[in-house]
Amino acid sequence: MTHLPAWLFNDYARLFNRFGEQLFTSREAASILRRSPSTLLVVLSQLKKRGYLTLFGRSGRTRLYRLIDPRDAVYAYEFLKNLNRIRSQAFLPIVVKTAKLLHQNYTDCLTSVCVYGSVARGTASETSDVDMLIVIEGLGGSVGRRLEELYAAIAPIEDERRFLSRNRVFTDLSFFPLSRNEASRFLPIYLDLIDEGIIVFDRKDFLNKILSQCRLLVVRTGGEKVATRGGWFWRLDPDMPVGERIAV
Repeated sequence: MTHLPAWLFNDYARLFNRFGEQLFTSREAASILRRSPSTLLVVLSQLKKRGYLTLFGRSGRTRLYRLIDPRDAVYAYEFLKNLNRIRSQAFLPIVVKTAKLLHQNYTDCLTSVCVYGSVARGTASETSDVDMLIVIEGLGGSVGRRLEELYAAIAPIEDERRFLSRNRVFTDLSFFPLSRNEASRFLPIYLDLIDEGIIVFDRKDFLNKILSQCRLLVVRTGGEKVATRGGWFWRLDPDMPVGERIAV
């Protein structure tokens, strides 16, 4: 998410005042902005590049666009990063809204949010879940209790899920909840995160430092990711210190 120059902000505001977060086509945008086709292409391209517009999908050969809510854009501008790496763009708003709700509920205890799985890889389908590893200082209790607490914290996200469902994207949020202490160890899930994880929120670079150390350990011990027809597996040194604390 980057700064909008005045001319581009003006077009963004006009489009949002007309469409809100609803889907629209370039032809519909042209009727609002009254730009030449070439200029309209620049406007849409710049809004997308700067993080204020997503390419939601297509209806036949027609592209469907969706704007990021200004309130979510302001939050993302200050607190989030790497959103441009999320290639499955239809899922971008739910990622931003989820991070925002978690931040509002856990405030300074929220440490890291990392997207992984098909949404991070850019291979998500209309039925893919959004996989997110969440690190929260002081998080405790059973996994079930943690998930219950997290889903209660993001209850307003149901509005976004209903919007997606109406537009034939049937997704849910799948959390991997960790306390900061638990996240400080070399966990098996980090093998996937070092390769495909997209960290969108990271207080004091906590998770990035952890994953960087894990990546170095894998490289130093000759670990490698081996592709198969059905996916992949990791070939690791038997002495790989999985489960041990990582110094950062």
